Amino acid sequence: MNKFPYSGNFSLITLIILLSVTLGTGLLTFKSYGTSWDELSSYDYGRDAFSAYSHPAVEPVYTDSDGVLQYYGPAYFITGAALIKTFGWRGYNIRHLFNFLTYLLAVAAFYILLTRWFKPATTLAATLLFISQPLFWGHAFINPKDIPFMAFFLVSLVCGFWMNDKSETATGWQRILLPIIPGLVLGYATSTRIIAPLAGILISFLALYRLRMKAIPFLVIYWITAMIAVYATWPFLWPNPIDRFIASLRIMSSFPWNNKVLFDGIYYKSSDLPRSYLPKLMALQFTEPVLLFSFAGVAVLAWKTWQKKIDIVLLITLFIWFLAPLAWVIISRPTMYDNFRQFLFIMPPVFILCAIALDELFVRYSGPKIQILLIFLAVIPGVVAGIRLHPYEYVYYNSLAGNIAGRYETDYWATSFREATDYINKNAPQMAVVSIGPWGLLQEFLRPDLQIDRNEVSENSDYVIIFNRWDYEKNLAFNGKPVYSIGRAGAVFLVIQHMPYRK
Repeated sequence: MNKFPYSGNFSLITLIILLSVTLGTGLLTFKSYGTSWDELSSYDYGRDAFSAYSHPAVEPVYTDSDGVLQYYGPAYFITGAALIKTFGWRGYNIRHLFNFLTYLLAVAAFYILLTRWFKPATTLAATLLFISQPLFWGHAFINPKDIPFMAFFLVSLVCGFWMNDKSETATGWQRILLPIIPGLVLGYATSTRIIAPLAGILISFLALYRLRMKAIPFLVIYWITAMIAVYATWPFLWPNPIDRFIASLRIMSSFPWNNKVLFDGIYYKSSDLPRSYLPKLMALQFTEPVLLFSFAGVAVLAWKTWQKKIDIVLLITLFIWFLAPLAWVIISRPTMYDNFRQFLFIMPPVFILCAIALDELFVRYSGPKIQILLIFLAVIPGVVAGIRLHPYEYVYYNSLAGNIAGRYETDYWATSFREATDYINKNAPQMAVVSIGPWGLLQEFLRPDLQIDRNEVSENSDYVIIFNRWDYEKNLAFNGKPVYSIGRAGAVFLVIQHMPYRK
Protein backbone atom coordinates (compact mmCIF):
# COMPACT_ATOMS: atom_id res chain seq x y z
CA MET A 1 0.00 0.00 0.00
CA ASN A 2 1.60 3.25 -1.12
CA LYS A 3 2.05 6.14 1.24
CA PHE A 4 2.67 9.70 0.01
CA PRO A 5 6.07 9.08 -1.65
CA TYR A 6 6.28 12.19 -3.78
CA SER A 7 5.42 14.75 -1.11
CA GLY A 8 8.89 16.27 -0.98
CA ASN A 9 9.98 19.86 -1.49
CA PHE A 10 9.34 19.85 -5.24
CA SER A 11 5.71 18.79 -4.85
CA LEU A 12 5.14 21.21 -1.98
CA ILE A 13 6.57 24.16 -3.91
CA THR A 14 4.55 23.19 -6.98
CA LEU A 15 1.37 23.01 -4.91
CA ILE A 16 2.02 26.43 -3.36
CA ILE A 17 2.61 28.00 -6.77
CA LEU A 18 -0.47 26.29 -8.19
CA LEU A 19 -2.70 27.49 -5.35
CA SER A 20 -1.22 30.99 -5.49
CA VAL A 21 -1.92 31.37 -9.21
CA THR A 22 -5.43 29.95 -8.78
CA LEU A 23 -6.12 32.26 -5.84
CA GLY A 24 -4.84 35.26 -7.78
CA THR A 25 -7.16 34.46 -10.67
CA GLY A 26 -10.07 34.03 -8.29
CA LEU A 27 -9.37 37.37 -6.61
CA LEU A 28 -9.54 39.07 -10.00
CA THR A 29 -12.91 37.53 -10.87
CA PHE A 30 -14.93 36.76 -7.73
CA LYS A 31 -16.90 40.03 -7.88
CA SER A 32 -18.35 39.10 -11.29
CA TYR A 33 -20.75 36.40 -10.14
CA GLY A 34 -24.43 36.73 -9.36
CA THR A 35 -26.17 35.15 -6.40
CA SER A 36 -27.31 31.58 -7.02
CA TRP A 37 -30.81 30.46 -6.17
CA ASP A 38 -29.79 28.36 -3.14
CA GLU A 39 -27.37 30.83 -1.59
CA LEU A 40 -29.63 33.12 0.42
CA SER A 41 -31.62 30.31 2.02
CA SER A 42 -28.41 28.43 2.81
CA TYR A 43 -26.86 31.40 4.58
CA ASP A 44 -30.09 32.04 6.49
CA TYR A 45 -30.03 28.40 7.55
CA GLY A 46 -26.46 28.79 8.78
CA ARG A 47 -27.45 31.85 10.79
CA ASP A 48 -30.42 30.03 12.33
CA ALA A 49 -28.37 26.96 13.20
CA PHE A 50 -25.54 29.07 14.63
CA SER A 51 -28.01 30.76 16.97
CA ALA A 52 -28.49 27.42 18.73
CA TYR A 53 -25.06 27.72 20.34
CA SER A 54 -26.16 30.87 22.16
CA HIS A 55 -29.40 29.26 23.37
CA PRO A 56 -28.91 25.48 23.27
CA ALA A 57 -32.13 24.80 25.20
CA VAL A 58 -34.22 26.55 22.53
CA GLU A 59 -34.49 24.84 19.18
CA PRO A 60 -34.05 27.32 16.31
CA VAL A 61 -36.96 28.21 14.08
CA TYR A 62 -35.60 27.60 10.61
CA THR A 63 -36.81 30.14 8.08
CA ASP A 64 -36.55 28.27 4.79
CA SER A 65 -39.83 28.14 2.90
CA ASP A 66 -39.62 24.45 1.97
CA GLY A 67 -39.02 23.20 5.50
CA VAL A 68 -36.30 20.77 4.43
CA LEU A 69 -33.05 22.64 5.00
CA GLN A 70 -32.89 21.44 8.58
CA TYR A 71 -32.25 17.95 7.19
CA TYR A 72 -29.09 19.22 5.51
CA GLY A 73 -25.96 19.16 7.58
CA PRO A 74 -25.23 22.81 8.51
CA ALA A 75 -21.53 22.64 9.44
CA TYR A 76 -20.27 24.68 6.49
CA PHE A 77 -23.07 27.24 6.81
CA ILE A 78 -22.46 27.55 10.55
CA THR A 79 -18.78 28.20 9.86
CA GLY A 80 -19.74 30.98 7.47
CA ALA A 81 -22.22 32.45 9.95
CA ALA A 82 -19.57 32.40 12.72
CA LEU A 83 -17.03 34.16 10.50
CA ILE A 84 -19.58 36.78 9.44
CA LYS A 85 -20.51 37.51 13.04
CA THR A 86 -16.89 37.55 14.22
CA PHE A 87 -15.47 39.78 11.49
CA GLY A 88 -18.58 41.70 10.49
CA TRP A 89 -18.38 40.56 6.86
CA ARG A 90 -21.27 41.52 4.62
CA GLY A 91 -22.38 40.97 1.05
CA TYR A 92 -22.51 38.24 -1.54
CA ASN A 93 -18.96 38.90 -2.79
CA ILE A 94 -17.50 37.86 0.55
CA ARG A 95 -19.60 34.70 0.48
CA HIS A 96 -18.38 33.90 -3.01
CA LEU A 97 -14.78 34.42 -1.97
CA PHE A 98 -15.28 32.13 1.03
CA ASN A 99 -16.75 29.46 -1.29
CA PHE A 100 -13.79 29.86 -3.62
CA LEU A 101 -11.28 29.44 -0.80
CA THR A 102 -13.04 26.20 0.07
CA TYR A 103 -12.61 25.14 -3.55
CA LEU A 104 -8.88 25.76 -3.18
CA LEU A 105 -8.97 23.34 -0.26
CA ALA A 106 -10.44 20.75 -2.64
CA VAL A 107 -7.65 21.43 -5.14
CA ALA A 108 -4.97 21.04 -2.47
CA ALA A 109 -6.49 17.82 -1.13
CA PHE A 110 -6.82 16.39 -4.63
CA TYR A 111 -3.19 17.22 -5.40
CA ILE A 112 -1.99 15.63 -2.15
CA LEU A 113 -4.06 12.52 -2.83
CA LEU A 114 -2.55 12.16 -6.30
CA THR A 115 0.97 12.20 -4.87
CA ARG A 116 0.10 8.86 -3.32
CA TRP A 117 0.18 7.09 -6.66
CA PHE A 118 1.78 9.35 -9.26
CA LYS A 119 4.98 11.19 -10.04
CA PRO A 120 5.15 15.01 -9.79
CA ALA A 121 4.62 15.69 -13.50
CA THR A 122 1.52 13.51 -13.60
CA THR A 123 0.17 14.98 -10.37
CA LEU A 124 0.60 18.51 -11.70
CA ALA A 125 -0.98 17.67 -15.07
CA ALA A 126 -4.04 15.98 -13.56
CA THR A 127 -4.54 18.79 -11.04
CA LEU A 128 -4.33 21.42 -13.77
CA LEU A 129 -6.88 19.45 -15.76
CA PHE A 130 -9.09 19.45 -12.66
CA ILE A 131 -8.73 23.20 -12.08
CA SER A 132 -9.31 24.11 -15.72
CA GLN A 133 -12.80 22.61 -15.86
CA PRO A 134 -15.31 25.44 -16.39
CA LEU A 135 -17.94 23.38 -14.55
CA PHE A 136 -15.88 23.32 -11.34
CA TRP A 137 -14.65 26.89 -11.70
CA GLY A 138 -18.14 28.35 -12.03
CA HIS A 139 -19.53 26.33 -9.14
CA ALA A 140 -16.53 27.27 -7.00
CA PHE A 141 -17.95 30.75 -6.39
CA ILE A 142 -21.72 30.35 -6.43
CA ASN A 143 -22.23 26.89 -4.94
CA PRO A 144 -22.28 26.82 -1.11
CA LYS A 145 -23.37 23.19 -0.98
CA ASP A 146 -21.71 20.84 -3.43
CA ILE A 147 -18.24 22.36 -3.85
CA PRO A 148 -17.68 22.56 -0.07
CA PHE A 149 -18.83 18.98 0.31
CA MET A 150 -16.48 17.83 -2.45
CA ALA A 151 -13.67 19.65 -0.61
CA PHE A 152 -14.37 18.08 2.78
CA PHE A 153 -14.89 14.65 1.24
CA LEU A 154 -11.42 14.94 -0.32
CA VAL A 155 -9.90 16.18 2.93
CA SER A 156 -11.55 13.28 4.75
CA LEU A 157 -9.85 10.85 2.39
CA VAL A 158 -6.44 12.53 2.72
CA CYS A 159 -6.68 12.48 6.53
CA GLY A 160 -7.94 8.91 6.50
CA PHE A 161 -5.09 7.69 4.32
CA TRP A 162 -2.67 9.53 6.59
CA MET A 163 -4.18 7.77 9.61
CA ASN A 164 -3.81 4.39 7.94
CA ASP A 165 -0.20 5.13 7.02
CA LYS A 166 0.76 6.12 10.56
CA SER A 167 -1.20 3.39 12.29
CA GLU A 168 1.40 0.71 11.54
CA THR A 169 4.05 2.37 13.69
CA ALA A 170 1.87 4.18 16.24
CA THR A 171 2.51 3.36 19.90
CA GLY A 172 1.12 4.44 23.27
CA TRP A 173 -0.90 7.62 23.20
CA GLN A 174 -0.36 7.88 19.45
CA ARG A 175 -2.77 4.99 18.98
CA ILE A 176 -5.48 7.00 20.75
CA LEU A 177 -4.72 10.44 19.34
CA LEU A 178 -4.02 9.40 15.74
CA PRO A 179 -7.68 8.90 14.68
CA ILE A 180 -8.93 12.12 16.31
CA ILE A 181 -8.25 14.60 13.49
CA PRO A 182 -9.43 12.25 10.70
CA GLY A 183 -12.56 11.51 12.74
CA LEU A 184 -13.30 15.20 13.30
CA VAL A 185 -12.90 15.92 9.59
CA LEU A 186 -15.18 13.02 8.65
CA GLY A 187 -17.76 14.25 11.16
CA TYR A 188 -17.60 17.78 9.77
CA ALA A 189 -18.00 16.41 6.24
CA THR A 190 -21.01 14.35 7.35
CA SER A 191 -22.52 17.48 8.88
CA THR A 192 -22.10 19.10 5.47
CA ARG A 193 -23.68 16.27 3.44
CA ILE A 194 -24.99 13.07 4.94
CA ILE A 195 -23.36 10.84 2.32
CA ALA A 196 -19.87 11.65 3.69
CA PRO A 197 -19.59 8.36 5.65
CA LEU A 198 -18.83 6.81 2.27
CA ALA A 199 -15.33 8.26 2.72
CA GLY A 200 -15.14 6.67 6.18
CA ILE A 201 -16.26 3.32 4.76
CA LEU A 202 -13.49 3.47 2.17
CA ILE A 203 -10.86 4.35 4.78
CA SER A 204 -12.13 1.65 7.15
CA PHE A 205 -12.12 -1.00 4.44
CA LEU A 206 -8.54 -0.13 3.50
CA ALA A 207 -7.47 -0.10 7.16
CA LEU A 208 -8.90 -3.59 7.67
CA TYR A 209 -7.32 -4.77 4.43
CA ARG A 210 -3.95 -3.48 5.58
CA LEU A 211 -3.92 -4.16 9.33
CA ARG A 212 -6.63 -6.77 9.78
CA MET A 213 -7.81 -6.89 13.41
CA LYS A 214 -5.15 -4.39 14.53
CA ALA A 215 -7.14 -1.69 12.74
CA ILE A 216 -10.23 -2.07 14.93
CA PRO A 217 -9.06 0.09 17.89
CA PHE A 218 -8.17 2.93 15.51
CA LEU A 219 -11.46 2.61 13.67
CA VAL A 220 -13.54 2.58 16.86
CA ILE A 221 -11.98 5.88 17.95
CA TYR A 222 -12.26 7.20 14.38
CA TRP A 223 -16.01 6.59 14.13
CA ILE A 224 -16.82 7.68 17.69
CA THR A 225 -14.97 10.95 17.08
CA ALA A 226 -16.85 11.42 13.80
CA MET A 227 -20.20 10.89 15.54
CA ILE A 228 -19.31 13.41 18.23
CA ALA A 229 -18.34 15.95 15.54
CA VAL A 230 -21.62 15.38 13.69
CA TYR A 231 -23.63 15.90 16.85
CA ALA A 232 -21.66 19.00 17.86
CA THR A 233 -22.07 20.72 14.47
CA TRP A 234 -25.70 19.82 13.71
CA PRO A 235 -28.09 21.48 16.22
CA PHE A 236 -31.13 19.92 14.56
CA LEU A 237 -29.98 16.53 15.91
CA TRP A 238 -29.66 17.63 19.53
CA PRO A 239 -33.20 16.83 20.77
CA ASN A 240 -33.29 13.32 19.24
CA PRO A 241 -30.01 12.40 17.49
CA ILE A 242 -30.76 8.91 16.18
CA ASP A 243 -34.29 9.45 14.90
CA ARG A 244 -33.48 12.81 13.32
CA PHE A 245 -30.31 11.51 11.67
CA ILE A 246 -32.29 8.62 10.17
CA ALA A 247 -34.97 11.06 9.02
CA SER A 248 -32.30 13.21 7.37
CA LEU A 249 -30.83 10.19 5.65
CA ARG A 250 -34.25 9.17 4.35
CA ILE A 251 -35.15 12.63 3.05
CA MET A 252 -31.76 13.30 1.48
CA SER A 253 -31.79 9.94 -0.32
CA SER A 254 -35.12 10.82 -1.93
CA PHE A 255 -35.20 14.59 -1.96
CA PRO A 256 -38.68 16.12 -2.48
CA TRP A 257 -38.01 18.21 -5.60
CA ASN A 258 -41.02 18.19 -7.89
CA ASN A 259 -40.09 20.43 -10.82
CA LYS A 260 -39.29 19.16 -14.28
CA VAL A 261 -35.79 18.63 -15.66
CA LEU A 262 -34.70 19.45 -19.20
CA PHE A 263 -32.52 16.71 -20.65
CA ASP A 264 -31.73 16.09 -24.30
CA GLY A 265 -34.61 18.30 -25.42
CA ILE A 266 -37.25 16.58 -23.25
CA TYR A 267 -38.73 17.63 -19.92
CA TYR A 268 -38.73 14.79 -17.39
CA LYS A 269 -39.96 14.46 -13.85
CA SER A 270 -36.98 14.73 -11.53
CA SER A 271 -37.83 11.31 -10.12
CA ASP A 272 -38.18 9.66 -13.53
CA LEU A 273 -35.01 10.54 -15.41
CA PRO A 274 -33.52 8.07 -17.89
CA ARG A 275 -30.61 5.93 -16.72
CA SER A 276 -28.38 7.71 -19.21
CA TYR A 277 -28.85 11.05 -17.42
CA LEU A 278 -25.72 11.12 -15.25
CA PRO A 279 -23.31 9.30 -17.61
CA LYS A 280 -24.32 11.46 -20.57
CA LEU A 281 -24.05 14.74 -18.68
CA MET A 282 -20.62 13.69 -17.41
CA ALA A 283 -19.60 13.09 -21.02
CA LEU A 284 -20.92 16.52 -22.05
CA GLN A 285 -19.87 18.78 -19.17
CA PHE A 286 -16.18 17.96 -18.97
CA THR A 287 -13.73 19.08 -21.63
CA GLU A 288 -12.78 16.79 -24.49
CA PRO A 289 -9.27 16.08 -23.12
CA VAL A 290 -10.84 14.80 -19.89
CA LEU A 291 -12.97 12.38 -21.90
CA LEU A 292 -9.99 11.24 -23.92
CA PHE A 293 -7.68 10.73 -20.96
CA SER A 294 -10.30 9.20 -18.66
CA PHE A 295 -11.28 6.57 -21.24
CA ALA A 296 -7.61 5.91 -21.90
CA GLY A 297 -7.14 5.64 -18.13
CA VAL A 298 -9.83 2.96 -17.96
CA ALA A 299 -8.02 1.01 -20.67
CA VAL A 300 -4.64 1.32 -18.91
CA LEU A 301 -6.23 0.39 -15.59
CA ALA A 302 -7.82 -2.71 -17.11
CA TRP A 303 -4.54 -3.71 -18.76
CA LYS A 304 -2.50 -3.22 -15.58
CA THR A 305 -5.08 -5.09 -13.55
CA TRP A 306 -4.86 -7.99 -16.00
CA GLN A 307 -1.07 -7.87 -15.74
CA LYS A 308 -1.35 -7.63 -11.91
CA LYS A 309 0.69 -4.41 -11.97
CA ILE A 310 -1.91 -2.14 -10.40
CA ASP A 311 -1.97 -0.89 -6.83
CA ILE A 312 -4.91 -2.73 -5.29
CA VAL A 313 -5.59 0.24 -3.00
CA LEU A 314 -6.07 2.50 -6.03
CA LEU A 315 -8.42 -0.05 -7.54
CA ILE A 316 -10.50 -0.31 -4.34
CA THR A 317 -10.56 3.48 -4.01
CA LEU A 318 -11.92 3.97 -7.51
CA PHE A 319 -14.53 1.26 -7.00
CA ILE A 320 -15.94 2.51 -3.69
CA TRP A 321 -15.61 6.23 -4.43
CA PHE A 322 -16.73 6.31 -8.06
CA LEU A 323 -17.99 3.10 -9.64
CA ALA A 324 -20.32 1.99 -6.84
CA PRO A 325 -22.12 5.38 -6.48
CA LEU A 326 -22.35 5.74 -10.25
CA ALA A 327 -23.85 2.27 -10.57
CA TRP A 328 -26.29 3.06 -7.76
CA VAL A 329 -27.49 6.19 -9.56
CA ILE A 330 -27.91 4.39 -12.87
CA ILE A 331 -29.78 1.45 -11.33
CA SER A 332 -31.93 3.17 -8.69
CA ARG A 333 -32.57 6.45 -10.55
CA PRO A 334 -32.87 8.75 -7.51
CA THR A 335 -34.37 12.23 -7.73
CA MET A 336 -31.88 14.45 -9.58
CA TYR A 337 -31.98 18.01 -10.86
CA ASP A 338 -29.64 20.90 -11.67
CA ASN A 339 -27.65 18.48 -13.81
CA PHE A 340 -25.35 16.49 -11.50
CA ARG A 341 -24.14 19.11 -9.04
CA GLN A 342 -25.14 16.87 -6.10
CA PHE A 343 -22.63 14.29 -7.36
CA LEU A 344 -19.64 16.55 -7.86
CA PHE A 345 -17.99 14.73 -4.96
CA ILE A 346 -17.60 11.54 -7.02
CA MET A 347 -16.00 13.38 -9.96
CA PRO A 348 -12.35 13.58 -8.73
CA PRO A 349 -11.86 9.86 -9.60
CA VAL A 350 -12.50 10.80 -13.24
CA PHE A 351 -9.32 12.87 -13.02
CA ILE A 352 -7.51 10.04 -11.26
CA LEU A 353 -8.31 7.98 -14.36
CA CYS A 354 -6.85 10.83 -16.40
CA ALA A 355 -3.74 10.69 -14.23
CA ILE A 356 -3.38 6.95 -14.92
CA ALA A 357 -3.34 7.65 -18.67
CA LEU A 358 -1.05 10.67 -18.33
CA ASP A 359 1.38 8.70 -16.19
CA GLU A 360 1.66 6.05 -18.87
CA LEU A 361 2.02 8.72 -21.55
CA PHE A 362 4.79 10.51 -19.63
CA VAL A 363 6.73 7.24 -19.36
CA ARG A 364 6.84 7.08 -23.15
CA TYR A 365 7.45 10.81 -23.62
CA SER A 366 9.74 11.74 -20.76
CA GLY A 367 11.15 14.94 -22.22
CA PRO A 368 10.02 18.02 -20.25
CA LYS A 369 9.22 20.02 -23.40
CA ILE A 370 6.90 17.34 -24.72
CA GLN A 371 5.25 16.94 -21.32
CA ILE A 372 4.69 20.69 -21.02
CA LEU A 373 3.17 20.74 -24.51
CA LEU A 374 0.85 17.85 -23.63
CA ILE A 375 -0.25 19.55 -20.43
CA PHE A 376 -0.89 22.81 -22.32
CA LEU A 377 -2.98 21.04 -24.96
CA ALA A 378 -4.98 19.26 -22.27
CA VAL A 379 -5.69 22.38 -20.24
CA ILE A 380 -6.24 25.08 -22.87
CA PRO A 381 -9.75 23.99 -24.03
CA GLY A 382 -11.13 24.48 -20.52
CA VAL A 383 -9.37 27.80 -20.01
CA VAL A 384 -10.62 29.21 -23.33
CA ALA A 385 -14.16 27.99 -22.72
CA GLY A 386 -14.14 29.45 -19.21
CA ILE A 387 -13.09 32.86 -20.52
CA ARG A 388 -15.84 32.81 -23.13
CA LEU A 389 -18.52 31.79 -20.66
CA HIS A 390 -17.48 34.03 -17.75
CA PRO A 391 -19.22 34.58 -15.35
CA TYR A 392 -21.41 31.60 -16.27
CA GLU A 393 -18.73 28.93 -16.49
CA TYR A 394 -20.89 26.36 -14.78
CA VAL A 395 -23.21 26.14 -17.82
CA TYR A 396 -20.36 24.61 -19.86
CA TYR A 397 -21.02 21.87 -22.39
CA ASN A 398 -18.37 20.50 -24.73
CA SER A 399 -18.59 20.17 -28.51
CA LEU A 400 -20.32 16.78 -28.29
CA ALA A 401 -23.46 18.48 -26.94
CA GLY A 402 -24.04 20.46 -30.14
CA ASN A 403 -26.62 23.22 -29.88
CA ILE A 404 -27.63 23.31 -26.19
CA ALA A 405 -30.48 25.85 -26.54
CA GLY A 406 -33.72 24.17 -25.47
CA ARG A 407 -31.96 20.84 -24.95
CA TYR A 408 -30.10 21.05 -21.65
CA GLU A 409 -30.24 23.02 -18.42
CA THR A 410 -28.07 26.13 -18.49
CA ASP A 411 -28.29 28.89 -15.86
CA TYR A 412 -30.45 26.80 -13.54
CA TRP A 413 -29.34 28.82 -10.50
CA ALA A 414 -30.44 32.14 -12.01
CA THR A 415 -27.09 33.88 -11.55
CA SER A 416 -27.85 35.98 -14.64
CA PHE A 417 -30.20 38.17 -12.57
CA ARG A 418 -27.08 40.02 -11.41
CA GLU A 419 -26.35 41.16 -14.96
CA ALA A 420 -30.04 41.89 -15.54
CA THR A 421 -30.14 44.30 -12.62
CA ASP A 422 -27.03 46.04 -13.96
CA TYR A 423 -29.03 46.86 -17.09
CA ILE A 424 -32.13 47.90 -15.11
CA ASN A 425 -30.10 50.12 -12.77
CA LYS A 426 -28.57 51.97 -15.72
CA ASN A 427 -31.74 52.36 -17.79
CA ALA A 428 -34.82 52.42 -15.56
CA PRO A 429 -36.30 55.80 -14.53
CA GLN A 430 -36.72 56.72 -10.88
CA MET A 431 -39.30 54.64 -8.98
CA ALA A 432 -39.76 52.24 -11.87
CA VAL A 433 -41.58 48.96 -11.19
CA VAL A 434 -39.81 45.73 -12.09
CA SER A 435 -41.72 42.46 -12.42
CA ILE A 436 -40.08 39.07 -12.30
CA GLY A 437 -41.00 35.88 -14.07
CA PRO A 438 -40.99 33.50 -12.31
CA TRP A 439 -38.67 34.61 -9.51
CA GLY A 440 -35.64 36.73 -8.96
CA LEU A 441 -32.55 37.23 -6.92
CA LEU A 442 -32.54 40.99 -7.05
CA GLN A 443 -32.52 42.34 -3.52
CA GLU A 444 -28.75 42.64 -3.26
CA PHE A 445 -28.35 44.29 -6.66
CA LEU A 446 -31.31 46.51 -7.55
CA ARG A 447 -31.28 50.29 -7.05
CA PRO A 448 -32.98 51.27 -3.77
CA ASP A 449 -35.61 53.43 -5.46
CA LEU A 450 -36.79 50.68 -7.79
CA GLN A 451 -39.83 48.62 -6.78
CA ILE A 452 -40.22 44.88 -7.21
CA ASP A 453 -43.58 43.41 -8.19
CA ARG A 454 -43.43 39.68 -7.50
CA ASN A 455 -46.63 38.89 -9.40
CA GLU A 456 -44.53 38.09 -12.49
CA VAL A 457 -46.15 40.84 -14.54
CA SER A 458 -48.85 43.41 -13.90
CA GLU A 459 -50.26 46.66 -15.21
CA ASN A 460 -47.81 48.51 -12.97
CA SER A 461 -44.75 47.05 -14.64
CA ASP A 462 -42.15 49.14 -16.39
CA TYR A 463 -39.84 46.20 -16.96
CA VAL A 464 -40.20 42.46 -16.62
CA ILE A 465 -37.24 40.15 -16.19
CA ILE A 466 -38.09 36.77 -17.71
CA PHE A 467 -36.06 33.73 -16.70
CA ASN A 468 -35.90 31.21 -19.56
CA ARG A 469 -36.47 27.99 -17.64
CA TRP A 470 -39.44 25.64 -17.65
CA ASP A 471 -40.88 27.60 -20.63
CA TYR A 472 -41.73 30.67 -18.54
CA GLU A 473 -40.68 32.82 -21.47
CA LYS A 474 -43.72 31.49 -23.37
CA ASN A 475 -46.17 33.15 -20.96
CA LEU A 476 -48.49 35.30 -23.10
CA ALA A 477 -48.53 37.99 -20.41
CA PHE A 478 -44.94 38.81 -21.32
CA ASN A 479 -45.84 40.94 -24.33
CA GLY A 480 -43.47 43.84 -23.89
CA LYS A 481 -40.60 44.89 -26.11
CA PRO A 482 -37.41 42.83 -25.60
CA VAL A 483 -34.62 45.28 -24.79
CA TYR A 484 -31.86 43.07 -23.36
CA SER A 485 -30.99 39.39 -23.29
CA ILE A 486 -28.34 37.38 -21.47
CA GLY A 487 -26.91 34.08 -22.61
CA ARG A 488 -23.90 32.10 -23.72
CA ALA A 489 -23.07 29.42 -26.29
CA GLY A 490 -26.26 30.04 -28.26
CA ALA A 491 -28.57 29.62 -25.25
CA VAL A 492 -30.58 32.50 -23.77
CA PHE A 493 -30.76 32.52 -19.97
CA LEU A 494 -32.87 35.60 -19.44
CA VAL A 495 -34.71 38.35 -21.32
CA ILE A 496 -35.69 41.84 -20.18
CA GLN A 497 -38.82 43.35 -21.69
CA HIS A 498 -39.94 46.96 -21.51
CA MET A 499 -43.64 46.80 -20.82
CA PRO A 500 -46.22 48.96 -22.62
CA TYR A 501 -48.64 49.44 -19.74
CA ARG A 502 -47.25 52.58 -18.12
CA LYS A 503 -46.79 55.75 -20.10
